[in-house]
Amino acid sequence: MFNTIELSLPKIGLEEDQENFILEFLDESINDVVCINEEGKEYVSSFRLVLSAIEPLTSKQAKLAEDVFIKEESIMHKTVESYDIDEIGVDLFA
Repeated sequence: MFNTIELSLPKIGLEEDQENFILEFLDESINDVVCINEEGKEYVSSFRLVLSAIEPLTSKQAKLAEDVFIKEESIMHKTVESYDIDEIGVDLFA
């Protein structure tokens, strides 16, 4: 169970439908979106999306939230139907 999760996103950032997808699926609020580079300076390669859960996230929800965004050039939506609990494995942020 997790209270927060961080996702690395492409520089293109979030579009409204992608933000709505996360808010709807996880019932989350987006607390902070910052653009950072490896040195911690703003405005370079990736966005860090920090989600704070209203309720603690299960490992399955955390895995799904991470997989909603491909950490490369494109963004892909995945649905809960594409996951089986046995495929999730160990907790990501334990």
